Amino acid sequence: MEVAVNGSVDRALLMLKRKLMKEGVFRAIQRHAYYLKPSDRRKVKQDAARRRRGKAERHYWDQRARSPESPAGRSVRRS
Repeated sequence: MEVAVNGSVDRALLMLKRKLMKEGVFRAIQRHAYYLKPSDRRKVKQDAARRRRGKAERHYWDQRARSPESPAGRSVRRS
């Protein structure tokens, strides 16, 4: 991978870091830092999916609470 240095080396390092993050190199290094048994790998994957679903649900209820159809003065959020 090539990064053009047009002045500052610090700037070039920052650009390199951004490119590597975009390509997922850091995540791959983190994932391969140690061995995970297949059962543990599934558990990590399920936990990540659970976090994504919770975040999506929170986003849904926040958007619904801000909508004009929302009853004024009452909380629409349900848990």
